[in-house]
Amino acid sequence: DWTVREAIATGVASNNRVAQASAYGAMGDVHLDQGNAELAVYYHEKSVAMFRELGNSIMVSVKLNNLAISYDLMGRKERALEVYRENLALMERLAYTRGIVISKMNIAGVLIDLGRDDEAAQLLGELLPMFEHVDDPDSRSNVLRHLAGIAERRGDLSLALKHALDAAAARSDDIKDFYLSRALAGRLYRKLGRFAEARAALTAALDAIELTHEQASGEELHFFHERRDAY
Repeated sequence: DWTVREAIATGVASNNRVAQASAYGAMGDVHLDQGNAELAVYYHEKSVAMFRELGNSIMVSVKLNNLAISYDLMGRKERALEVYRENLALMERLAYTRGIVISKMNIAGVLIDLGRDDEAAQLLGELLPMFEHVDDPDSRSNVLRHLAGIAERRGDLSLALKHALDAAAARSDDIKDFYLSRALAGRLYRKLGRFAEARAALTAALDAIELTHEQASGEELHFFHERRDAY
């Protein structure tokens, strides 16, 4: 925090506006990581404004995304939607396909939080064909899990399971995709009364979680020894 404040002061003193704008954004990230949403919004707004003045569209996009996350953390989801949509428009002007995908995913996530599943499903459905041209299995897994959740809430468990299994089959490099997709599939198998398949999917999810923590800590960890109601 103090190092970032020094960077801001140095940028101001040297009239280096790029450094100052970057430091404001970094300060916003610090507060975002600490859960200080109001201060995160304050610094990210300053960063966005300065990068706009500098004509740096790429950095404007990066900071707009973080600003939207900060509004979401604050609970101002409608405002977060506005900022995500502003960023989407910028990504479309820049014709940056992966940025368009991420922006639409973020918008869909907020719509889901707001209970606007129909709008989210339409947006997510538009994204799936894009993955034929964008090599982004992590994002594809996220989109499919969102669609699975919507189908589950609509009571279409078979469709939800299909989306979950498609997500699990994606060759994502992110271990979180591996266990989240299999945990979701396990829950859906259980709801469908397919208990052996539920156990297999949930065991795979738990094994992935334990392996991740073993690799991170260097020691064996065990999770979920107590009974849980989530699945």
